Amino acid sequence: MFRTFVESEDRAIANGIESDWYPGNWHRLRPELRKAPPLLSRDMLEQLYIHLLRHDVLPNRAELQDTYPVLERAYGIHTRYMVHRAGPPMTLMTRFEGLLLFGFDHRTIISANVDIDDYLRYRAAWLQFDSYEHIPGIAEGTRGLLPYAQDPQVIGRICQVMGALKFIHDDRYDPASPYRDEHYAYTRLPFWAAMFTLLLSPLRQARDTTNAFQAAPRLPRRREQMEILERLKSAAASVRAGPDRLGERWH
Repeated sequence: MFRTFVESEDRAIANGIESDWYPGNWHRLRPELRKAPPLLSRDMLEQLYIHLLRHDVLPNRAELQDTYPVLERAYGIHTRYMVHRAGPPMTLMTRFEGLLLFGFDHRTIISANVDIDDYLRYRAAWLQFDSYEHIPGIAEGTRGLLPYAQDPQVIGRICQVMGALKFIHDDRYDPASPYRDEHYAYTRLPFWAAMFTLLLSPLRQARDTTNAFQAAPRLPRRREQMEILERLKSAAASVRAGPDRLGERWH
């Protein structure tokens, strides 16, 4: 099954089309991932991870076992697909997600993961950020975000990501386009969940980053983004992260 998946994805990329195997078989593939490391060669495992990342599948500790270096190497190869071009998207992973998880992408390096525990820490944060369905849900989601708001490592990485992206969270944004503001997708929920995490945090770095966002001079759809920010600031005003639950082990 792993080989069938990889070969179908390779064909899809070569022909500039979407895969015809994964949509009907993803539910069979995921439960089997923990079997891949002992079964596959390192080269085939790397190819498997490249295509999983393209589909925004993020292996957990049990699925990776001792192969996190292979996953990170696969991500480095995968970043070539993060360059947007005409046709179907080559990857579902955004720059915001990639930088948060791994600390680098095809355009910049902001940090480096020491080991699998770093990846799993940022993976847990990303999965929480990506779990919301609307802005009100984020504003009401303090319990899920507080562990990350009080984690200096997660807050530091979020701030690095936002600084590297200059708060631009729509990868298809083209500042040279006359329609740049009209087409800017300013409601991407993982970005706003991460921003709310900063607003909940007692750390100065978080406060400096939210202030920098508010003062950013060339922010597309600025009025609309500031309206969302004010809603989240109001929600965070009565809630602040405490010092407990640091050092949680991520899976």
